[in-house]
Amino acid sequence: MKKTNLLLASFACLLLLGAGCAATQQGENQEDTQPQETGPITIGWIGPLTGEATIYGNPVKNATELAVEEINQDGGIDGRQVEVMYEDGKCNGKDATAAIQKLVNVEKVDYILGGVCSGEVLAMAPITEAAKKIILSPTATNPDISQAGDFIFRNIPADDASGAAIAEAVYNDRNYKLVVVSEQTDFAEALHRVIVKHYTNAGGEILLEEKYAPGTKDFRGIVTKAKAAGADAIVINPQTTASGGPFIKQLRELGVELPVYTNSPMVDASLFEIAGEAAEGTVAIDVPGLSEENEKATTFVKNYEERFNEEVPFSFYAASAYDGPYLLKEAIESNGPSAEQVRDYFYSLTNYQGAIGNYGFDENGDLVGIEYQMKLAKDGEFILR
Repeated sequence: MKKTNLLLASFACLLLLGAGCAATQQGENQEDTQPQETGPITIGWIGPLTGEATIYGNPVKNATELAVEEINQDGGIDGRQVEVMYEDGKCNGKDATAAIQKLVNVEKVDYILGGVCSGEVLAMAPITEAAKKIILSPTATNPDISQAGDFIFRNIPADDASGAAIAEAVYNDRNYKLVVVSEQTDFAEALHRVIVKHYTNAGGEILLEEKYAPGTKDFRGIVTKAKAAGADAIVINPQTTASGGPFIKQLRELGVELPVYTNSPMVDASLFEIAGEAAEGTVAIDVPGLSEENEKATTFVKNYEERFNEEVPFSFYAASAYDGPYLLKEAIESNGPSAEQVRDYFYSLTNYQGAIGNYGFDENGDLVGIEYQMKLAKDGEFILR
């Protein structure tokens, strides 16, 4: 109860001199001392649990689950256990919209981890902003997310930086005449625009821009066009290795030996499983690897491998997702459980020590403190270039 209200109540009691007023004031004081809610804290999660994007949707979900298990074993958040409601966003706006409407309007959750894909986050944003609910995405990189709302955060670098880095790498290598091929998803198309903008602004020449629908497996027509264009290099910009791998394989099968540059989702063992030796020499922009000097990172990797009996796929994405529940825990315990209090705490962070490294959030809710790196496919793995 506010101090001014207490003063007014006391003044009214003096005027009335009645027991009724005293009873009213006592009731208000009892209301002020009611115990806080002790039930479980429910968190929503949205990401691809079916379809091609499960290649990183599944490890992101696993890492979230691992963090929540650890938090609950350690007493929960402010003594309350944590429950997660997992919803399949299928890496598209339509399914993510249905999922977020359920979580916000039916389940009444205040915090959503995800979406995993940019299209999911962009579709969810108007709904969560209107309801003043938190979104914390570990993997969505579309630049448009920066302006999507006041309650939206992501602990992964945005594509403004990765697109610029790809363009810079290509230009600095030889100022190639370039072909850019992109999948028609929110993530890939936004990155496509950034690459083209930065490359042409630097003085580079783009001979051909091609796009293909999700699910495409036959790229011979695009490869033939690229070959006829007289390009010196190709950027393949897919949503996942499910299309990027076949593209590179068919490129080499048709005798095109041009240098290939690509994006972060291609930096995975699955690329070599799909494309084989054709992937050798591919240059990729990628988030940094997890530091062996970071205790949180090494603990995460150890616990993940023991819990799920596999090496951590897309280790940065998974570690970013692992940080998510811990970020919520710190925000709630430090600043309070409302979405506004969590939002304000996130904006105040400048040096959070997580599994992916030390970072904070800027005025747009974007991650600061961690930058992209260039990597090279060599002998069946990606190494620093």
